Amino acid sequence: MPLDEPRSRAFGPADDDALLDAYSTAVTRSVDAVAPAVAHVRVERAQGRGERSREGSGSGFLITPDGYHVTNSHVAGEADAIEVTLHDGRRAGAAIVGDDPDSDLAVVKVRADDLAWCRFGDSPSVRVGQIANAIGSPLGFQHTVTAGIVSALGRSMRARSGRLLDNVIQTDAPLNPGNSGGPLIDSRGRVIGVNTAIVPAAQGLCFAIAASLAERVAIALIREGRVRRAWLGIGGQTVPVARRVALHFALAADLAVRVDSLERGALAAAAGIERGDLIVAIDGATVASVDDLQRALDVSAIGRTLAIDVLRRGRCVTLDVAPAERRSAADDGRGARRPAVRRPTRRGADASPTCGAGAASPRGAFVPEWIQPIDSRHHAMLDRDGYRPNVAIVVANGRNQVFWGKRIREHSWQFPQGGINAGETPEAAMYRELREEVGLEPQHVRVLGRTRDWLRYEVPQHWIKREWRGSYRGQKQIWYLLRLTGRDNDVSLRASDHPEFDAWRWHDYWIPLDNVIDFKREVYRRALVELERFLHGRPQARRDRLVSVQHPSMPSAYAEPVEGG
Repeated sequence: MPLDEPRSRAFGPADDDALLDAYSTAVTRSVDAVAPAVAHVRVERAQGRGERSREGSGSGFLITPDGYHVTNSHVAGEADAIEVTLHDGRRAGAAIVGDDPDSDLAVVKVRADDLAWCRFGDSPSVRVGQIANAIGSPLGFQHTVTAGIVSALGRSMRARSGRLLDNVIQTDAPLNPGNSGGPLIDSRGRVIGVNTAIVPAAQGLCFAIAASLAERVAIALIREGRVRRAWLGIGGQTVPVARRVALHFALAADLAVRVDSLERGALAAAAGIERGDLIVAIDGATVASVDDLQRALDVSAIGRTLAIDVLRRGRCVTLDVAPAERRSAADDGRGARRPAVRRPTRRGADASPTCGAGAASPRGAFVPEWIQPIDSRHHAMLDRDGYRPNVAIVVANGRNQVFWGKRIREHSWQFPQGGINAGETPEAAMYRELREEVGLEPQHVRVLGRTRDWLRYEVPQHWIKREWRGSYRGQKQIWYLLRLTGRDNDVSLRASDHPEFDAWRWHDYWIPLDNVIDFKREVYRRALVELERFLHGRPQARRDRLVSVQHPSMPSAYAEPVEGG
């Protein structure tokens, strides 16, 4: 091209204007299509006798012309009175149709006529980078629109019931207190998610429940007032299957669900399912993800014998199991149909602690453990009470001796332990810390047991970094007991760029607690007592003498900086 010819206008200002106009048009068209169906939700929850009712607010949207309205469970669940403010300014009472804390979704019936409504989109077709707009009532500013994109797909978080929500959509469309329950929409005006959570101390980290799940739950709540689910009693995650294994067994997919845990009294365990099994099919239907497994365990599976195909130690095994009905909050009447009583008369705060910092937390509302970040360098997270979630790991060899590591460049010893990152389960954090601190992979160990609940200890103020004081209180830990199935030389203290230990040795299971720093001793004692039954089968009398026993080879003090755990 001659140098004196005009350059292409591909990047000229006029084209930028055209692109901006196209973007604005896409946003306004999508909002025009959905906004009339979005409503502001106000609720009242009765307190004890003599106490004033607690008020809250959130958002929601109508999905049928006869008034069925979707919102979050932590907004409308257990409400004694509900009032919605429609797009045209009308106020109407509403009654709970069904509440499903397991998915953090609820459906209410709005008592009004001439209602606009919107449709669910196809969330599996959502792509990272596409336009995502949120509509709701942040901080009481009704029918506010914020725009962004889909930042990521396939995130996981826990509902207030403890059930893991998979395939959560992450977006940077700004959300604030009051956005909970509102729609996340695409450029065509289709609902692709239900806004539900943010990480308040971060920017642009917002989350929505996928429309595919929301639609299934809404249909079930409208039909039966609750969501019925089959129960096997297993915990698992989606994992890849080696290509050669998939080809050998003629699998339809190279993904499966690995069984990571079995609940007490689990039907799956009684049927012969074991930890480490890879579930590849149920009744001939491919299981390539946790979603596939949950879909297979719908109401039709309750009481029906299912043929479950699992891969186990190089063989494909078929096991028969008849799932029972899963008990949930809906089963005790909280999800049943109930009439609304009086309408609320006062403006209230947001009922959604997950859509903003500092909001009220009514009746155990849904608050992910990792909602409060305190140190981005270590991904440290605080719960509502100021405790940092943490895992501790006891690795035992065949002689029931345990791994005891010397902290690098210090004269203190401890078990491997570390914080739980945002979005991690305790078990996932355990395997990560095991790999980073000790160099062991899942195939090198077998989980014998874990503590049933969090064990908490408070950290003295002089141990807490100055910038954390006032918010940080201490640590809460889940302890795991593992059996080393590999060899001693599988242990590597240099598996990460920031090693935790510079020496290690095997030690008797009952470590002398006098060598543990005082504010941690009780947690160590309780953890070792609880885990001992998995190791020995019955408690030993020696545990009663822990604090008084000294070991000449042990250091005289045990210390751990708060930031290192």
